[in-house]
Amino acid sequence: MVTISDQKSRSRHLIDLEIVSAIDLIPTSNLSETMLMESRENQEKMIPKIDVTEMFPVTFEERVVPSGSSAGGGLAAVLALYIRDQKEFEIHHLRLRSPMLDDRTGIWPEHPYAGEYVWTKRSNYFGWKSVLVH
Repeated sequence: MVTISDQKSRSRHLIDLEIVSAIDLIPTSNLSETMLMESRENQEKMIPKIDVTEMFPVTFEERVVPSGSSAGGGLAAVLALYIRDQKEFEIHHLRLRSPMLDDRTGIWPEHPYAGEYVWTKRSNYFGWKSVLVH
């Protein structure tokens, strides 16, 4: 993985000086099928599978909270729109974390400042190619 401080940047001047050192700590990598599979395996090992109802007094009630990260964020957004349009019940809360909502950042012509930090153009292309199977 390469950090932004290790490479020549076209857009470093656009980052606020107060946070540029934090951005330097976040590795930038190009997502691939192999990396995706390894990430999924590692995540399963890190997150323990527990039943919170055994640990805490939990009550259940008719609330819907679509939530998701990355491609899951895009799916949660679509689900929220569907629920809204069906008018059967209301959404209690919507949580989207770095949602993939727009595939246009992965097409030409390339924007001179897009895809240098954390999520590269190549990773974005891979992500949308995986979702938008032709």
